[in-house]
Amino acid sequence: MFDPQNGTWKRTAHMINGRYGHALLATNGKLYAVGGYAADTYEQMAKVEMFDPVKASWTAVAHMLTARAGFGAGVGSDGALYVAGGSVLAPDTVTDKAERYDPVKNTWTAIPPMPTTRQNCGGGVIGGFFYVLGGSGGEFFEDLRSTDQFTINAVLPVGRTVR
Repeated sequence: MFDPQNGTWKRTAHMINGRYGHALLATNGKLYAVGGYAADTYEQMAKVEMFDPVKASWTAVAHMLTARAGFGAGVGSDGALYVAGGSVLAPDTVTDKAERYDPVKNTWTAIPPMPTTRQNCGGGVIGGFFYVLGGSGGEFFEDLRSTDQFTINAVLPVGRTVR
């Protein structure tokens, strides 16, 4: 953990599961380590952990619906986590599947898939849209310059209206 006031680093609690190729997202004052490759088996994980900086501890939360690594991810203004694409099941399989995590309910929900299968891509949310771009995909894992866009308001919780 970096302290910008003192310009120093310090160690904090270890994650429950070692991982790489994952996303690290911040929402509601917590950090979420999402998916990635398991450090011990090198297989894609659906596991998600939440770091509470006040308690300086990690807690396991609901798993993603799809184990994945090298995917695009972002945090919506609604505080939800969004993930899409990535390497799944085997190193040679790329997906277009996308999901939304509600940290209040601790649940993952499938959202419409991207038009493009992609892995090792970037992702982010701005202005009510989740963007996933670049990476590699398609039948021959070609380099992608394209960007897929998902409208977050399309998955508003029941009982919520847009004005």
